[in-house]
Amino acid sequence: MSINWIAVDDVNAVCNKERKTQGQSTFGYSIKACSFWNYDAKTCTIITKKNTNMHTLGHEMRHCFQGNWHGD
Repeated sequence: MSINWIAVDDVNAVCNKERKTQGQSTFGYSIKACSFWNYDAKTCTIITKKNTNMHTLGHEMRHCFQGNWHGD
């Protein structure tokens, strides 16, 4: 697996655009980061603000390894 990290100015706009591309609904709230898995390429992409912290980056990296575990 490869992990790509993209730091952007407007996390909500970029993450919501990617969710729409993947046929998902947009986030209905403000977010600090997001991650998306590309099964064909075996790549996980993490999107954060340009000024982020290790907690946020680690949180999204856990999604890369474990999927959507929020409900667990």
